[in-house]
Amino acid sequence: MHKLYLSLLALLMGWPGFGILVAQPPANDDVCNAIALLVDGTVNNFDNFGSTVQPGEDGTINPPAGNGAGNYAWYETGITNSVWFTFVAPPSGALSIDLCNGGVGTDFDTQVAVYEVGNCNDFNTFTFLGANDDITGDCPGPGDPYASILDITCLTPGNTYYILVDGWVSLPTSADSVGNFGISLNPVPGSALAIDFAQLDPICDGAGGGAAAALVTGGGFPYTYSWSNGSSDSAISDVGPGTYIVTVTDFCDSVLVDSVTLLPSAGTDPLAARAGDDILLCQGSSVELSGMAEGGSARRGRTGFIVSGTAGLGHFKLREPVSTITGIGPVSAPAIYGADFAFGVLFGISDAADQLVAIDTASGSVTVVGPAGKTAGHTWTGLAFDETTGTMYGVSTDVTTSQLYTIDIATGAATPTVTVDLVLPIWLAIDNNGLFYSMDIATDRLYTLDPSTGLATEIGPVGFNANFAQDADFDPETNELYLMSYGTGFSNSVVRLADVTTGYCFALGEVPGGGNVGAFAISGNNVEAYSYTWSPALALSNPFVPNPVASPPVTATYFLTVVDECGAIAMDTLVVNVNEPGTLSLTAVPFNDSTGSVGSATASLSGGSAPFSYLWSNGDTSATTEVSEPGMYVVTVTDAAGCEVTDSIMVDDITAIDPLVAAGIGRMEVFPNPAGDFVKVRLDMVQPVAAQLMLFDAQGRAIEARTLPTSQTATETFDLKRLPAGVYLLKVATPQGHVLTRISHR
Repeated sequence: MHKLYLSLLALLMGWPGFGILVAQPPANDDVCNAIALLVDGTVNNFDNFGSTVQPGEDGTINPPAGNGAGNYAWYETGITNSVWFTFVAPPSGALSIDLCNGGVGTDFDTQVAVYEVGNCNDFNTFTFLGANDDITGDCPGPGDPYASILDITCLTPGNTYYILVDGWVSLPTSADSVGNFGISLNPVPGSALAIDFAQLDPICDGAGGGAAAALVTGGGFPYTYSWSNGSSDSAISDVGPGTYIVTVTDFCDSVLVDSVTLLPSAGTDPLAARAGDDILLCQGSSVELSGMAEGGSARRGRTGFIVSGTAGLGHFKLREPVSTITGIGPVSAPAIYGADFAFGVLFGISDAADQLVAIDTASGSVTVVGPAGKTAGHTWTGLAFDETTGTMYGVSTDVTTSQLYTIDIATGAATPTVTVDLVLPIWLAIDNNGLFYSMDIATDRLYTLDPSTGLATEIGPVGFNANFAQDADFDPETNELYLMSYGTGFSNSVVRLADVTTGYCFALGEVPGGGNVGAFAISGNNVEAYSYTWSPALALSNPFVPNPVASPPVTATYFLTVVDECGAIAMDTLVVNVNEPGTLSLTAVPFNDSTGSVGSATASLSGGSAPFSYLWSNGDTSATTEVSEPGMYVVTVTDAAGCEVTDSIMVDDITAIDPLVAAGIGRMEVFPNPAGDFVKVRLDMVQPVAAQLMLFDAQGRAIEARTLPTSQTATETFDLKRLPAGVYLLKVATPQGHVLTRISHR
């Protein structure tokens, strides 16, 4: 019961000093007694206790019903306790009628309206010009948060206009529509009608997905819009490439025409597939194909992860229709109000527990990193990782002051750095270049932040009435700013894409069943830009990757088909020519000291694909090698297809004494030769000596070695089953010398 209304209860109870008090109507209860105010910014204090409604006032001049937050409507349209003022329009024809005044002087929920009046005694001569119930965002300070601010334009300079101040009534019998209020009239410089555009270029030529918003300033609010595609909203959406014309008419009937051109963001270069050059391949070998694509539209398939109390952890694809959220699992940490990836790990900041947590993107399970330690009385509102410095940052607020922190991802500890120059920074995002961004839901505007000073620089209004549950992140591939937003008119969070040059945020789709999403982060995993298909799939490791390994047994032609995200198709072909290895023939010229001829060996390959390369065991790389001493020489010949053939040949010295005699061996037998699974070596020495047997492959690698005791005869058997077919070299060494012989293993 208000103190200025009846104190009948006190009288009936016999309380001394009390009687019936009746608030007298103020003088300006009558519209013809309106109090004149100056448009000079001075705050004038009044009240509407005891005010009434004149006959015909309620029902004749009521403002229209609406959301009450703009400049043209009230939440409830009944007039109950009105008082009146007048003012003379300033030279600009525009002013702001402020009952908030920074939260000073107004202690009840006000409503305000402005009229042009012909006769103050006849409400039928009143012309409604504008109204406001509540400002966008609460009125700050100790006063009533629902005080009004009305921006009015298109007035005739020098003319007198009337102001109605009333209170919002919650119930028919309530007294909350009266109280004290401060009112100031502030001149607003006039400005010409102007249009700026926020735009979202469509990805594909000939398809939708684009959007544009006309950001109108100056002139007189409200504005009406007429687009060349028939839309009458301030923004157009799901449109293709092209030029769109908008005609804007303001409240003053001023008209401005402008246009915006949307281009396909995929670029103008046509899609091209590159299968690579034709390949020569040796039969039985493998080769990695080198497919690639150029031009067209690179697929944007990065994954956005959300955390909400309703849906838990889920994910979806960016820039694709937000028709479904793939649920992963519940998240046990309470009230996660910010998230981001760092070094491949999804981190979240739990406000209720005041902890940094790591979230498993496969299951939603949570690992507590450690306590964060926010400022007392604050709420965590954002978490962001700076890729350029490798630093995690967080932001918190108590709706009076806001704080930026660095956060140790090893311990969770938060270290305060600077005070942020925003009232309610609801999220924090850092782009690929290390620039900091935030949105203040007290003003519904996008800002850049200086992390060294906390200074916020306004970019512009975001274009929607934002509420508490918000988060945002930059796409690591495209550096585009995505918002997971929640605001008036939506029951679930809405995915938006921000124009960071104007602040405007385009709605891409509502998250079905997502509720209020408190945390959102975009995975930094690489995503293949195009889809690839190789055909036929014959002998391919994976026909759906750009670089499969091919092992065709015969010559094959492969077709590469590439598709970009706009559905454009390009093809190219590649032939893998499969060759059989050639046949290697070797000849040798022996040493002859009597004639002075030098020993040599020559390799000749029949078949295969030229050119050929040679590598002898002495390091020579020509077809013929001159050798410095007698012995066994091994050569590997490689053709253009990569086929390798290896063989060896003995270069003798026909002037030298018999090598068996020189080594003290009277007789040596190696049989059978060519050999199958086994080969035997029988030795008859000139006199008893110790000997060593060594077996080498064609490349000169030691296979086996045996030492024989001192004896005049010896027989040894070598097991060849485990060895591949080919040419092997047996060396028999004694104290007097050594002898070499070839063994052919089938």
